Amino acid sequence: MTRPVLLRTFCQQQRQMDVALHQLGPHVGDAAADSTAAVEPWQPPADVRVDGADLLLSLDLPGVSEEQICLRLTDGILEVSGSRAETVTAPRYQRQECPRGAFCRRFIVPADFDSSRLQAHCDRGVLHIVLTGLAQSPAPTELPR
Repeated sequence: MTRPVLLRTFCQQQRQMDVALHQLGPHVGDAAADSTAAVEPWQPPADVRVDGADLLLSLDLPGVSEEQICLRLTDGILEVSGSRAETVTAPRYQRQECPRGAFCRRFIVPADFDSSRLQAHCDRGVLHIVLTGLAQSPAPTELPR
């Protein structure tokens, strides 16, 4: 088979699968549809950078406002937690890949880090955290799951 024929066949099969899933209902294959599924917090992706003496953390949190985010610095652990709202009503999703519900991410920082040197703000769905002067210390390490 030639490449265009393979692509056309694949697209036809994908359309047939989409129609079949649509007929079965909106939550087929979702953990939300299974009442026995364990609900665990999801972990937003993060970037860690050094800028001079500052350590910069960026977490992808589209659809989450600053008011829905909690930052807690306790005993050398920076915890970023919160929740992305569930969308129960319209629109009816054909596929939903963005996680919903509670999220939590933890980073190790030196126990003596002063929380007054921590700054955070959201910009276009990204939470930016600046740990002033922390880059002079070893970089934070993510806690094992």
